[in-house]
Amino acid sequence: MKLKVFFLTMLVVGFLSAQDNPVLISMKDLLNPKVWTGTEGAKVEVKEKAVCISIPAGKKEAVASIDVRKIKKDPWWEYNALKMEIENNSKSKVTFQFRLVRRALDDCLIQAENPRYDIDVTLKPGKNSIEIDVTDASNNSSREIMVENIKFIFSNTEKTEQVFIISKFSLEQVD
Repeated sequence: MKLKVFFLTMLVVGFLSAQDNPVLISMKDLLNPKVWTGTEGAKVEVKEKAVCISIPAGKKEAVASIDVRKIKKDPWWEYNALKMEIENNSKSKVTFQFRLVRRALDDCLIQAENPRYDIDVTLKPGKNSIEIDVTDASNNSSREIMVENIKFIFSNTEKTEQVFIISKFSLEQVD
C-alpha cells in the first residue's frame, strides 16, 4: 500500500512539474466582460475566444482598461512576463501606450527608484506577438506590488475605425 501511495505521489509531482510556466492572469480571466472598461470612446467587446477593442476615427485618446482587482490575483511581483497576441486590423502600424496602474499606496511617490510603468507598444498590420518584461513593475521586490489596472491607451488619427483583437494574454514567470 505504501508503495502505491509513493508512486501515485510521484506521478502527481511529475505531472505538476511538467506543466508550462506558472501563469497568474490568463486569457480565460480576460474573457469576463466585467473586468473590462472602455473610456474616451474605446469600445470593448468580449467574444467567445477574444477581446475586440474598437477605436473611433479621429479619436485623440481612447482607453481600454482591465480591472485587475476584479480578477483578484496577487502577488504580481512573482511574475515577470506579460505575453499577448494582438491583431491590428489597420493597414498601417499603430502605437499604443501600455500602462500598469498600481494601487495608490504603491504609486503615490513616483521617483526614479519607483517609476510609473508606461511603455509604448507598436503593432504592425496583422497578428503581433508581444512579450513585455514587467519585472520593473514592482517598486520593491521584497514586498507585494498591487497592480489595480492594465490600460491600453490608443490614438486613432485615421479616417476609419480601428479594431484590435486580443486572442492570447498571460502573465507568467519566465526564466
